[in-house]
Amino acid sequence: MPERGYSSLANIRQARLEVEGRVFSYWQYKLQYEFAAGNTATVGALGGVRDAFIAYTYFKPIIFQVGQMFEPVGLEASKSTNYTDFMEKALATEAFGPGHHVGAAVLALGDNWSAKAGVFSTSTLDNSLTPAPGTQVPYWVPSKAGWAATGGSQYFDVAGRATYAPIMEEDRLLHLGVSGRYHRPNDSTGNNDNRVMLLGGNTQDESNVLKENLLGTPDLSCGQVGVLGNPPVAGKCVRDVLTYGVEAMGSYGPVSVQGEYFGSHYDRDAGSVLEASTLGYYAPGGSSLDFNGYYVYGTWYLTGESRAAAYKVNALNPANFGQIKILNPLSKGGLGAWELGLRFSALNLNNGPYTGTNFVNLIALAPNQATRSYVANSSVLGGREEDMTLGMNWYPEVGFRVMANWTRVMLVDAPWNRAYLNGAHPNTFLVRTQVDW
Repeated sequence: MPERGYSSLANIRQARLEVEGRVFSYWQYKLQYEFAAGNTATVGALGGVRDAFIAYTYFKPIIFQVGQMFEPVGLEASKSTNYTDFMEKALATEAFGPGHHVGAAVLALGDNWSAKAGVFSTSTLDNSLTPAPGTQVPYWVPSKAGWAATGGSQYFDVAGRATYAPIMEEDRLLHLGVSGRYHRPNDSTGNNDNRVMLLGGNTQDESNVLKENLLGTPDLSCGQVGVLGNPPVAGKCVRDVLTYGVEAMGSYGPVSVQGEYFGSHYDRDAGSVLEASTLGYYAPGGSSLDFNGYYVYGTWYLTGESRAAAYKVNALNPANFGQIKILNPLSKGGLGAWELGLRFSALNLNNGPYTGTNFVNLIALAPNQATRSYVANSSVLGGREEDMTLGMNWYPEVGFRVMANWTRVMLVDAPWNRAYLNGAHPNTFLVRTQVDW
């Protein structure tokens, strides 16, 4: 039986149709719709939109872009799933990578370097496009007056990424990069800002089709809090969030190594946390929280291809990888390209003095309610996980791929609401066929 999720499932993981092109020489556009989107019903017709932007290239190498696009954070996070080396992105990428957001960005390109930054807000991947109510009804207004809490203010991000490739050849590559993201929640809660305020709750154990989620923090914004019988409004426990990342990738012939590290610092309002706790809302942790994660993996093309040849700097999503160059495709009598990969990934969403079985035992053995409350509110337990994934990919032709991944969870330190996960070591095995053109 699965610890959490499906024990087996056959499904369409991704089914996307896109239109892209260039008009009047200097305008580029792209519209991509996801027909397999699982959250379409919760956010309306926009639920399947992924890329939807225009870009103005007249001043190239300076490019201006507006619409929904990848926020420029991380190497793997801003990479199309058409070209990832494993079936799903790593734990840390899923937890800290912002994905697609609506905003405006400016991009600068060189022969072997890139820099992109922008301001962003809502995403069609959010649970809801509407933040929590932002203005309370005054306590002295009688309920018969029919007043209601107003809508709140949406979150916004400032994000940027810079890369440099000191070695960039057909079969050799050294890529380095840094990125950062400043997130201002405003009136948002986990209801509409779930990927930041419910950190780890959307991390599906690198096997998304099975929904095998083992992690997840409580709502770090304290959720919606009601005072003196007034309509609940955003608890506003988080002032801002700073996420940072470093990335490196090296390729020599058919062999490559890639890794990234992410850290995230939450600056919280101690007064709001205390208020929410006093009113009976679960608001653990203090005024400062830190979480982190990383991954490292290696690949080897058994048939001699090189990832270096698929590296592109000059793109709207710069310094990333596209379709590999297959040396001997099946249609020309060859075997296609065969790739072997091994990845280790780790994610730590715990913060505070008590975690894991110590947290559970201290609550169970506490002599009184006051002690139990102290322990329960002292730490944020989103859980900790370490995974190992073995993958094999076959590329018979350009645009075609068959993938197989076996992932074993090497370690689980259970989150706050699922103590039974401590010591679990679930395994998942997935096979995928893919075509894009």
